[in-house]
Amino acid sequence: MAGAPKNRLPMVDFLELPLLNPTDDDLCPCGNGKRFKKCHGSDAHPASCAPVENPNLDVALLGLAENVLRVLRDAIDSVKRDTSGTEVEFRIWCLLYFSNKVHRSTLAGITLSRLGQATEAYALKRNQYYAWLSFQYFFINGRESILFSASLPLKQRDKLRDLIKWSKDVRETSDRQRHLAEKEEICVEAYQVFPDLKVLREVRPDGKPVYGDWSEPGTKLMIKSVVATWPEEMAKLRKPIPPDELDRWCREQAELVHFFHSTYPSQELHGTPMGLGAGLPRGDDDDVHISLSGEREEPNGVIYLYLGFALSVAEKLVEFSSAKHFRNRFIKLREAENRYQQYFNQVKS
Repeated sequence: MAGAPKNRLPMVDFLELPLLNPTDDDLCPCGNGKRFKKCHGSDAHPASCAPVENPNLDVALLGLAENVLRVLRDAIDSVKRDTSGTEVEFRIWCLLYFSNKVHRSTLAGITLSRLGQATEAYALKRNQYYAWLSFQYFFINGRESILFSASLPLKQRDKLRDLIKWSKDVRETSDRQRHLAEKEEICVEAYQVFPDLKVLREVRPDGKPVYGDWSEPGTKLMIKSVVATWPEEMAKLRKPIPPDELDRWCREQAELVHFFHSTYPSQELHGTPMGLGAGLPRGDDDDVHISLSGEREEPNGVIYLYLGFALSVAEKLVEFSSAKHFRNRFIKLREAENRYQQYFNQVKS
């Protein structure tokens, strides 16, 4: 095809699929909504595409990644900042904190892949996952998102206490002591405004309650909370989970998400797919092999793994800010992502 870029997913053992070898009049796989001949099928790629140092990268997929990053950045900017000092401001701050983390880790992973460092990009994927999971959890649990922001002075106070406790030089510095006293005052005010920051930990035998500071839940609890909302999403996609299988389905999904995202990468620690825990469904071993071995060093597969999380955060932010003008952009990007999803699914099979 005249004028088509040379980088057309030249992956080892990957199938030659017409899906990602579009004709001139097909929509470009990058998600711009333009015809291929006017976009990545032309001799001159769009100016938004950064130079590609890795010759194995699919340029249209890289274009899709840049479009996803751009829509995530625009979605973050669409959220109106609240400076009223109310709980709304605390909730917004929490969501923006983690969505910005998703954006930065996605940008870093794509940049590493573009520079030919796919293994490092895959290792960094765990950072994106942590930020995505926290964003999803706090998006669902509004009160918790407020407490997360309100608890920051408590964390700063505790860090100062530890620093003063373990460092004689710091302990003898008047500025540090004054700084700690200021933090203590802020924390007292925070406890008054947000009583939920004091959590009952236990009741002693003498009946005296023991309180501790609120802290965000661990990874496993976050996963369970997020996965519990998925059956509703599946029903919207007309893929309902039978009621008698609901508990088992949610448990299996939570176990899979925890293993493959929160604890990986570390093949040395977790072994091969044959060494998976007995609680994980055995039918997914083939997908495990691809995830742990094949895509880990294949730059196109690594880039694709970053896109879904980034796009889902952008969609949630737009839902939160009620910015309706994003609708067409999401439709184009989801269609483009689905093309690549079909491609990688066929490659795995």
